[in-house]
Amino acid sequence: MAELVDVRDLKPNILKMKILLIFLGVILVIMVTLLGCFTHLPEIHLPEITVQPASRYQLSVNKEGLIVAIEPFWDKEKVKELFGIDLLSAGILPLLIVVENKCINSNFIFPSDEPQFASANPDIEEVAKEGGKTTGVIGGASAVTSLTAAAVSTVADLAFAASAVATYAGGVAVITAPIAAGAIDKSISNKEIIKQNLIKKELKQQTIPFGKSLHGFKYFRLPKNESEKLSLIVELKAMNVQSCDTVQFTFPIR
Repeated sequence: MAELVDVRDLKPNILKMKILLIFLGVILVIMVTLLGCFTHLPEIHLPEITVQPASRYQLSVNKEGLIVAIEPFWDKEKVKELFGIDLLSAGILPLLIVVENKCINSNFIFPSDEPQFASANPDIEEVAKEGGKTTGVIGGASAVTSLTAAAVSTVADLAFAASAVATYAGGVAVITAPIAAGAIDKSISNKEIIKQNLIKKELKQQTIPFGKSLHGFKYFRLPKNESEKLSLIVELKAMNVQSCDTVQFTFPIR
């Protein structure tokens, strides 16, 4: 004979099942929402740099009618805004260079040599070992050349990869594989944008006729020693096309 079951005994179990289903439903909605967010993250948009006339910069020199100005970018937020990544934390200093030719009789090739970067401290050799080659001296200090944009993007890759998922998934206690994959896919796309932006903003060698100007960034690997960062100098060279003379510009960066 079949045993009768009191329906009142089933009510607590049914209630537990309902609560469990609701809980699972909420988790599913959260996961789908997060997945949608991370796989449809907008591509980053990096602004162009706005420059002033070269003579208006604090670090500006006029030689033979060629005005050269520099502006080192030490502000991390400004660097992230312009380049999409904190280059300073990766040990890279972006240096804006603005050049104007006011000499009516001459054209100039700029830069005629790779810009050189040095510290008054001899320990700059440590910088040379980590990227840039030692090429000469500035005031008795060993100097290193600027890094190419391609080299900078390689240096910045690890820093970007490490921060990508954390940036997109900040505040999420558990990151599922699909969510992480979505963030990484988008980060790869954004990383390419950052790389192309570094190349686009890099200062290229050009001939500057009278009345023309150019601007762009050169990238330098910073020394690890904080005290060395207080005594940095940069050397830039131009060549007068008519006389073939070299015009040299040396700036203190700090």
